[in-house]
Amino acid sequence: MLLLVTNRSAFGKQLAQKLLQECVYTFRASFENGAFYCDEKDTGGVIFDGVCDLARAEELCKKLKKEYPELPTALLAAPNATPNAEADRIIRETDPDAQADQILEFAKTICGFRTSTLSTFHLTVGTSKDDVFYKGYRLVLSQKEYELLRILFYRAPRWTCANDLMELCYPEGDTKISALFALVSRINKKVKEFGESPLILSAKKVGYRLRSTVML
Repeated sequence: MLLLVTNRSAFGKQLAQKLLQECVYTFRASFENGAFYCDEKDTGGVIFDGVCDLARAEELCKKLKKEYPELPTALLAAPNATPNAEADRIIRETDPDAQADQILEFAKTICGFRTSTLSTFHLTVGTSKDDVFYKGYRLVLSQKEYELLRILFYRAPRWTCANDLMELCYPEGDTKISALFALVSRINKKVKEFGESPLILSAKKVGYRLRSTVML
């Protein structure tokens, strides 16, 4: 997952939604919680928002680079700023779309994020909701069902807690957790129509994952 460290809440939500459209899932943390998130979450790369606080972004970047030398990092900076950070990439603040494109390129080339088709013998999850197949059957999914299935595929065979799925699939942050329960139920119901067992398993206080046999 990509970790965005920023104290600009609206900016973080907007960027996460743009990246989600390209199959890049984003955790967001404040500067106060950035190090904790990096330790606890499945972090494949970190973006530090130096636009709102350059000195603090540089300090945290330096700290995490010392702890995780191989961790890909990028620093967002204002157009006229002169950052002095040990980041792998400096991204200048531009219009939102251009900035999102630069971050997406960083995620793909530096972090190695897979935004291509994910596939096993039983399950194929392509780059759009119209390209999902289970044992040869096409699964007709909504956009949110697709986003949930893809993140569970990406993280398989690990469990993912409900709170993390909410943050990754609903970056706007104003959705109740009942929406997640409904997504899981609808996906499993669609698979059941083919006479199959539930595709997504759940465990209380643990989270969700794809059924192991699906990943063979």
